[in-house]
Amino acid sequence: MLMEKVRRFSLAAGLWLLALAILEVQVALPGRAEEAPANAAARAGSEELLVEAEEISTWKEDSFRVFFCGPSVVVTQGNRRARSENAVIWFDESKARESSLVSVEAYMEGEASLIEAGSEVKGPRLFLRFEGAKHLRV
Repeated sequence: MLMEKVRRFSLAAGLWLLALAILEVQVALPGRAEEAPANAAARAGSEELLVEAEEISTWKEDSFRVFFCGPSVVVTQGNRRARSENAVIWFDESKARESSLVSVEAYMEGEASLIEAGSEVKGPRLFLRFEGAKHLRV
């Protein structure tokens, strides 16, 4: 039962990533200005990235560690917090070894929300990137 749920959710998330890659779409949040590279560099490495859920399954796909999380998923980095019912999270282990910084991409589905800098974005699904953390804790 769980594996079937993982397969269906992973397929949906994979299709989203494929569509974004083909269209070269950058996901931007309404009302949020692009962060200047200097600000991003100053913030890099300053915070832990924490992934929490009632259940988490993991497996390897090439250089990526993939996490299927749910229900009740919370991803936190500093004052940035995302919540959803389920999520698929991709962590590039080889990139983290090279740069010593953690970055993940998260497809979050089911009453998804992101709270950052006092503003909140909600939707049935969100695709987010968390970058610059020194540590990943699951």
